[in-house]
Amino acid sequence: MEVNISQSQWEETAKLLNLSIEETQKRYMEALDNMGKEMVKINHEALTVDSTDKDFSFPFDLSFFGIVTLKGELTITTGDNWSVVVKAEVALLGVTIINIDQTLDPSNPEFCFDVSAGVAKASICFGYKDSCIFIKGEACYLAFSWSCTDFEENIVCF
Repeated sequence: MEVNISQSQWEETAKLLNLSIEETQKRYMEALDNMGKEMVKINHEALTVDSTDKDFSFPFDLSFFGIVTLKGELTITTGDNWSVVVKAEVALLGVTIINIDQTLDPSNPEFCFDVSAGVAKASICFGYKDSCIFIKGEACYLAFSWSCTDFEENIVCF
């Protein structure tokens, strides 16, 4: 796949990743070449939660275009004063660029953050609704122009 990405965008991305421009371009082009039909891929283990369980942890792994990944774990406490601790790493081309450590609870049922990294960007929200933890937002990558996709999916319900 050919791309139309400026030298300054390559430089910005390479600097953020602490990689050479050549290595950044190589990784990016490999990701584009390997991109499947699924723009957003959510991997998580099947989980059955017993209604008597009060606390449990749940790993998750998301990939946006094979370029940006979000891997982490939810630590969930159920009940009237429920809480969900979200710990995750956001990586671009395999290099961690952001660490997330946020808590959802009845007074803060959703949080959002933005990632902008030269050749990729995303707006991501985690939240709680109808006894489910969800992730939603928009992810984009740059080729000739920005290609974006919206996503919304429940990660786990309890």
